[in-house]
Amino acid sequence: MVRAGLRLLYSLLAFLAADFAVGSTIGKNSENQSKAPSAPATSVRIGNDSFAPRAAALDFGASKWIWTNELLAGGVAPVGSRAFRKTFIAPLGKVPVTAVILITVDDAFTLSVNGAAVGTGENWQFAESFCVALQPYLNVFAVTATNDGGPAGILATVQVTYNDGSTSTFVSDSTWRASPTVPAGYEQLSYDDNSWAPAIIEGAYGVAPWGQIAIPSTPLSITRAQWIWTNEVVNGSAPPGPRAFRRTYTPPFGQIATSATIIITVDDQYSLYINGILVGSGATWPVAQTYTVNLTPAPNVVFAVYAVNGGGPAGLLATMEITTAKQGYDCSSGAILVTDGRWKSNSGTPIGFQLAGYDDSSWPAATVEGPEGIPPWGNIAVSSSSGPVTAVGGAPAGQKNAAVV
Repeated sequence: MVRAGLRLLYSLLAFLAADFAVGSTIGKNSENQSKAPSAPATSVRIGNDSFAPRAAALDFGASKWIWTNELLAGGVAPVGSRAFRKTFIAPLGKVPVTAVILITVDDAFTLSVNGAAVGTGENWQFAESFCVALQPYLNVFAVTATNDGGPAGILATVQVTYNDGSTSTFVSDSTWRASPTVPAGYEQLSYDDNSWAPAIIEGAYGVAPWGQIAIPSTPLSITRAQWIWTNEVVNGSAPPGPRAFRRTYTPPFGQIATSATIIITVDDQYSLYINGILVGSGATWPVAQTYTVNLTPAPNVVFAVYAVNGGGPAGLLATMEITTAKQGYDCSSGAILVTDGRWKSNSGTPIGFQLAGYDDSSWPAATVEGPEGIPPWGNIAVSSSSGPVTAVGGAPAGQKNAAVV
């Protein structure tokens, strides 16, 4: 009887939320979260930015690692995708406006809110944060979580902001519901998950095998980055000369990239570009440089590096944090990228490789040489200063931004 009553309540709240969404606006912006931004010009702006939403200072201190009840000895879980849902009902008298979701999944995830796709993640060591609009009364947070083998888990913290400016927070725990399958339409507000089992708690944040997770908006570090190069390295040495590297970042659905912070070094020299624009150069690999740039809207953010080896060992090491936001919402999303096997590499430097529209689909993945700290490089010092906005010899001139900080 109680369960039937809950189903009726959920259905009523879902109907009211959907009705409100059609006929009303929320806060400053009534756009649907799944609406893609138009394709604007690609450029980099440095300096003050009039569109600078706040970043919620969230952490995983109270969050629990959760999964389905399929866990085997040693915390191993079956390979494949599983579905998770969290239904959030606003307290009496409170009207939710936005939420910031801090989440990571071992190994990958797709996040939806109220049936609308929000974003994805594929590296559990680095949490992603997402800012989303909410409906009044009832909201459903849904995660398709994929395990590639070994341990599996979801870790999340969600901060809800109400129209009176107050906030509340909930975390991943046994109040989430879990399914060993991924039913069609399970992301929708109206889906009935009452037959789903509660999620199983695997442990608190920090528990093995996961340990500490890198979180956006905390001090950026290069220690989790990997040294990468082309596949030409033999016995620790690479041919001398320039090589090209690219990494493309796509903002969450309906968001635009607003800024990026990059820590980078190359053995021996580099020039760094964002969407074809020269950001800076460096030639002292034991010390990494730091760049902070404000971005004008673009469908993707492309980091390109012209990297030069003078002989012997060669490597590229970098960490980037990208902040994204949806126009009109007073919160931001964030993601951290590092140099790893997801980068593309080229044994040459094709004309235009630094441009956002360049087609790198035929490029092979970069070769990972090892984590920061390995010989012959050891631990890299990080300078808060940026390098000169002048291309190293042979690199594309690009468009200069003299005000890089």
